[in-house]
This record gives sequence, C-alpha cells and structure tokens, in this order.
Amino acid sequence: MKRILLIEDEPGIVLTLTDRLTREGYAVESATDGETGLERATRDAFDLLLLDLMLPRMSGFDVCR
Repeated sequence: MKRILLIEDEPGIVLTLTDRLTREGYAVESATDGETGLERATRDAFDLLLLDLMLPRMSGFDVCR
C-alpha cells in the first residue's frame, strides 16, 4: 500500500482528501503544520507528500526545499 503524507492545516480539506485517498487504496497520514510535516517526512518513508503552501510555522515551499 502506498503511503501519503498530507501536510494541511484546514481540517475540512484533511478530512475530504483523507477519505477520498483512502477509498482509492492509499494509506494517508497527516500533519497540520510545516515543522511537524517536515519532521515526519524525514523520519518515516512516504511515497508522496501533499503540501499546502501556506502552513503555520513553516511554509510548504520551505518544507519542499
């Protein structure tokens, strides 16, 4: 099963994307700010990161860099 890390601070978007991606067979985990997302992305193996650009504590651009 492919693993996706969703880094998004809007609860409604997290809920919707998690539901739809799970239905498609993906394992979805989430983080609500850039620092936590970066920490998880470097600690655990994910097949894909989905990033919001305007995140608390660190932007999606900074996480991507």
